[in-house]
Amino acid sequence: MTATNNSRTDAAPAATTTPLKALNEYELKTLARTEGPCITIQVPGFRPGAPDDVRSTLLRQLTHTAAAQLRDFDRSERGSKLLASLEGLSGDPDVLAGGPGLTLCIAPGFASVFVTPEVREHVTVGSRFHLLPLVAVGVLPPEVYALGVNQNHIRLWRVRLGSAEELALPPGVPASLADAGAFDQPDHDLENRSSAGPSVGGMRVRFGTSAERGDAYLHKFFKLVADGLQETIKNTPVMLIGVREDLAEYRRASQRGNLLASEWHAAPAYCSASDVAIHAHEAVVGRFRDEGEALLKALPEASARILGDIEAITSAARDGRVHRLLAAEDAVPAAPVNAAVVEALRTGAEVLTLPGVSLPTGGPLGAVLRY
Repeated sequence: MTATNNSRTDAAPAATTTPLKALNEYELKTLARTEGPCITIQVPGFRPGAPDDVRSTLLRQLTHTAAAQLRDFDRSERGSKLLASLEGLSGDPDVLAGGPGLTLCIAPGFASVFVTPEVREHVTVGSRFHLLPLVAVGVLPPEVYALGVNQNHIRLWRVRLGSAEELALPPGVPASLADAGAFDQPDHDLENRSSAGPSVGGMRVRFGTSAERGDAYLHKFFKLVADGLQETIKNTPVMLIGVREDLAEYRRASQRGNLLASEWHAAPAYCSASDVAIHAHEAVVGRFRDEGEALLKALPEASARILGDIEAITSAARDGRVHRLLAAEDAVPAAPVNAAVVEALRTGAEVLTLPGVSLPTGGPLGAVLRY
């Protein structure tokens, strides 16, 4: 696909689009500042080769729904140009192909398609984009690593835009305990030794169980792997794959702060790239949910806060007074909550979301204020 000009004009964007994009915090804030009419279409994920061309059929239905809503919202020439832009965007081969979920965003002078895993089918036409279900995707890191940990098999994947690519291990990183080899050198001798006593002179014998020696070898092996991957991974989040015992030992050996709490307990040798991508996304969403739960617990204790009052929170967000906002993703009706989320993003607040129609603190919104 070729790029369009995303500057704000009343001319219809070209029928071709920008490439599929990752949704990040910068893009979320750009969407929050975009004025309507704004068309938001969310298309669930489909695997390539899905029967009966289900994505294209669904997208046609959603496009027709959006067109009807747009005609009710804006009957001017501007609305007709947006409709033409929508039809061009929805017919792009990259949009029709199977893959992770997508969100189409069209406004005067703006047309983009974002990769948004796990979105549900949805169409909205309004004065602002429908961003409430996108926050949990947009604040996630654009890149995640998945590391398969096993004494017989180390595997590394890089996960971007809902897909995983297996990478060759960097030079010096052993692919298995057997490949480590260096443990046979004297300075890597992990066995305890003791004198056998005066009857055997200076001869020394080994002691300690084979299990103890094996655990020490495994710890040293995992530390070599973690240290060797550091230059590649840096501070990017990492999801671990393997059996619980191996992953626990790897965490002890690694001591890195970028390991995600959520793990996939599976044999690394048999993991497919598509399944790795799914589990990695779930792992980073889990970290986002944990941050939302932490904010939920802190809300009642905040010195300056508003709980449950949608209108008051939206007004505070519009004035730039909201420092952190927590929203229920499935709030009904969604439009007022989405308005608060849009204003909070537009004025630089941190926005977190949790599943459900309401928060335990009461209502679908809670805010910690700057003042």
